[in-house]
Amino acid sequence: MPPPGALPLFAVLIAVAGTVSSPAEAAEQHVLIERFAKCVGPTGLRRELPPAAEYPARSASSQVIELSAPGIVADGYAHTLILDEAEGVAFIVQTGGIAGTRAVFGPLSVERGCADLPAEGDSPFTSATAVR
Repeated sequence: MPPPGALPLFAVLIAVAGTVSSPAEAAEQHVLIERFAKCVGPTGLRRELPPAAEYPARSASSQVIELSAPGIVADGYAHTLILDEAEGVAFIVQTGGIAGTRAVFGPLSVERGCADLPAEGDSPFTSATAVR
């Protein structure tokens, strides 16, 4: 008989293992994370991202990838990448902060990521105008 709590942990491990179906998919997600993770961090945006006009619709071609977590930053932000492979665009959803807000940024080019976007403060876009 497994020790108390072992079965739920086992179920969690199976669920996590099932989120990436192949080494090729894991490698693709790693590339996407590298491409977009430099845009964001636990304290918020690192690049000026265009605010989304609306929350992106999910479809059969959508993927959801965790970019960053708040870590040990009190009231920090978590960021999730919503990728629409059919359209070739991505959106970044920022959640957290003092009041637990949600802001959506995009669409962003899947190929370019945020490498060519200006550092925060160098653009006319502001996080205050994003969809909440």
